[in-house]
Amino acid sequence: MKLRPWYMPVAIATGFCAPALLIALVSYGIAQQAFLHRIDEFSGRVLLRAEMVAGEAQNALAEANATSGPYCGEAHLHALREIERKYRYVREVAYLQGSTLVCTSHVAEVGKGLANAADVAAGLDSRFVALRDRQHLVIVDPRFYVDIVPLDNTIQLGVVDTANGQAIARWPHADPEILKQALAGKLDKQTVEGRIFRVVRSKQMAMAVVIYEPVMPFQQAWQKLLYICMPFALAMSLLASWLVLRWARKWQGPRATLLEALRRKQFFVQYQPIIELDTGRCSGAEALVRWCTAENVTVSPATFIPMAESLGLLPQITDVVLAQIARDQGAFLVANPSLHISVNFAASDLQQSDVVGKLTGMVAQTGIRPEQIWVEITESACVNDPVSLDALNRLHHAGFAIYIDDFGTGYSSLAYLSELPLAGLKVDKMFVDAIGKATATADITEHVIAMAQDLNLNIVAEGIETAEQHAYLKARAVQYGQGWLFARALDAKAFQSFQSATAP
Repeated sequence: MKLRPWYMPVAIATGFCAPALLIALVSYGIAQQAFLHRIDEFSGRVLLRAEMVAGEAQNALAEANATSGPYCGEAHLHALREIERKYRYVREVAYLQGSTLVCTSHVAEVGKGLANAADVAAGLDSRFVALRDRQHLVIVDPRFYVDIVPLDNTIQLGVVDTANGQAIARWPHADPEILKQALAGKLDKQTVEGRIFRVVRSKQMAMAVVIYEPVMPFQQAWQKLLYICMPFALAMSLLASWLVLRWARKWQGPRATLLEALRRKQFFVQYQPIIELDTGRCSGAEALVRWCTAENVTVSPATFIPMAESLGLLPQITDVVLAQIARDQGAFLVANPSLHISVNFAASDLQQSDVVGKLTGMVAQTGIRPEQIWVEITESACVNDPVSLDALNRLHHAGFAIYIDDFGTGYSSLAYLSELPLAGLKVDKMFVDAIGKATATADITEHVIAMAQDLNLNIVAEGIETAEQHAYLKARAVQYGQGWLFARALDAKAFQSFQSATAP
């Protein structure tokens, strides 16, 4: 891949900007984590406080219910007053008959002015929280629930009843509607309308702590951290730009790089097993070329194959593949005449080199039968090209099986297929992926299979990864398949062991 003139400045700009962007994102994450951790600790303290206050009220109520009559007698009133004194957050304990308040720890005879619990609350300094069970009522000042030192002057909090969403207690400037919406909308650790929310539910009681704060303090913390990190980001950007520049210069000569890789024998072959879908037997493999550089970096075939083809070097790589197949699998194929190896050939292989001579020479030297070598070509490699068609016809007459690779992604017309000496088609992975999905591609998969069967061609499905895909293809009489459901690409010995394990 030769770098075009505009690649260089783009690559350098990317190398310069990427570290700065990374530092910005990392500092954002750090600031966010610190901010949320700060609120987490605060919300934990608030919840602990609220649970302690509510727990005291419940304990006081339990003790009041445990008292015995005569109710509102001297002994009973004394017991209620003792309960009030015992629990620091309890402001009053009362006795009721039905909905009528009879007496309290403060008032022996309620009938003289206080008729119900609401009157008791109205007679105190602020709106109180009342807990009732059976015949007793405990009143707590709600301010105790949220009596905690604030983190700053922008944070707001409230304790909310999870049953009805109503605020049990809140700070004066906390909006009860916002508290209710935060609980109902499950806004924990979310930013909505310029506010960051924290919603912590109690595991013991039907209440939750809701905290919210404007994002401004967080943004300020992020900006401060960003200013601190900017010199480091600049240094990283300069280093990255230098490395990208070196990389770009190195790739100015791709032809030299590929020739060096060939000289150093950095190309090698792995084998992707091909399975008979009906029996589960491994009937062969597709030979896949790989490139491992001197730096032990594996380069994707999607990168170097087009590059090698554009530079006219692909036939040399194909020679390496054929030589390794003969060395790796020659004796194994001779010993197992029902097995095959598929080899991919590009248009340049058919046009620029004597493919027929190379393959016939390989089988003659090793004793492999021609039908054990499947020649895979792309659809575009043989359309409207007399040289390629002639090569394919000669390969066919020599006994080699011709398969169309990645079928369905190119021309895929019946007229064009009928003119080629084909043994079968390889259905592209995109059609296999569509199996079981309600997409237009799924319908095409059916047509591709039907088209091949109408032409009496073998079918190999690529990229099978699920049992559902396997069952679908098997049910439609697709003969062969390959993919990670069965095995990934293997080295020569691993493939032979795998194949032997599947043999009947």
